[in-house]
Amino acid sequence: MNTDSNESGAFSIPLPNALTFTGTDAAQKASAKFLSWEIFKKKFYDREQFQGQDGFRVVDIGANMGLFALWMSPQIGSGTICCVEPTSA
Repeated sequence: MNTDSNESGAFSIPLPNALTFTGTDAAQKASAKFLSWEIFKKKFYDREQFQGQDGFRVVDIGANMGLFALWMSPQIGSGTICCVEPTSA
């Protein structure tokens, strides 16, 4: 997965669904690369009974960095996603 970084540590990871994850520091980068590989390449959530549909409302409890939301977003079209992370990721 190609990642771009700058001097401040900020980085971006282009995702296979045409969205981009943007992170703020080098410590987050390794986790983001692993999670994006697991979700988009290994297809961890890609199950028949676990697909979004246009108009769905999704609540992501324990959202961490929000990569699940980035995976689900294109599937729900006009739907909404509420991400909750009780501690900073």
